[in-house]
Formats: sequence, structure tokens, C-alpha cells
Amino acid sequence: TGLGLSVSYQIIKNHNGEISFNSKENIGTEFIIKLPFIDSNGKNNFDLNNTNLKEKRIMNNNEDYDFSKIRIMIIDDEIDITDFMSVLLETFGVKNISMYNSSAEVLQEFKANTYDIIFLDLMMPYINGKELAEKLLEIDNNVKIIFLTGKYDVSNISNFEIISKPFSINNIEDVLKKYIKSKQ
Repeated sequence: TGLGLSVSYQIIKNHNGEISFNSKENIGTEFIIKLPFIDSNGKNNFDLNNTNLKEKRIMNNNEDYDFSKIRIMIIDDEIDITDFMSVLLETFGVKNISMYNSSAEVLQEFKANTYDIIFLDLMMPYINGKELAEKLLEIDNNVKIIFLTGKYDVSNISNFEIISKPFSINNIEDVLKKYIKSKQ
């Protein structure tokens, strides 16, 4: 549909990045993405897996919140999104994260375990996000479902929180904070 490329383009542009491509007939296409990053010391050495970064983010931004006990499921057919979300959530101190790239395997897992928050892509193969959300709520109507979507027409979705792709780190942090506040 081209939706993935347009969402990627918006994310890259919103982060002052560049995207270009090389394409050769009958061989393939290569996309080149350049993103700037300067850390708090003015150095260009960002690494999401850096333990010091995780500890700093947890200590500096979330002193009033303990996200370590929140149980989160991420469901998106794009592996890069589930991987990124997992690393991001870990930087907030979340310890219990399950990731799925297929809606087909989620129902059995959800029946066997409990979750507090589900980040769910709206446009999923097999069972779309809205149908999957309804099935999950039949099993546990206390779970908080957040749709992550690049789809622009979400008028047929109600009673769910929606975060539009591209989203910011603060969007995800706000969801975690709201969840903690609702349980206090």
C-alpha cells in the first residue's frame, strides 16, 4: 500500500533525517537512512542498548513512577517496531515485555498470561487490530489497549486510545504514566 514508506518518511523527516535510495532493475532497491543524534554531552554516539543510557533514563525521567511491574504485550507485524518498542520500554524500566509479529499466535498467549497494557498495530494480517482487540477484551476486559497506527482514518475506532505513527518517546511514556496514575 506504500503506507509503511510514507510513515517511515515522516518519522525520518520529523527527526531531521534524510532518506535516499538506489534501485537496480531485476536486482532490488536499497534505502539509505541518515538520522542525527547528539547526546546530552554533545557527542554523537547513541546506542539504545547502552546500559548507562537505560539507567539514566529510568533515574532522570521517572523518579515518581515505577514501571517495572507493568506487564506489556506489543503486537505489530513489523519486527523493527516490536524490537524498537521493547528497547524503548526497557529504558523506562519495564521488565515484563512480550512481543508478537502475528495476530494468529497472540490469543493463546493472552489466555495463558495476564497483561496490563497492549500496544497493538491497527493494520495486522489475518486478524486486524480492531477485531483482535475485541477478542482480547472478551478474555480480559481490564487490559488497556493502545492502537499504534499510521492509518489516517480511525473514525470507526472508538473507546480505544490511539497513538499515530510516527509517535514520540513521550507518547509512550505518557501511556505508562497514565496507567500508573489510574492504579493509585
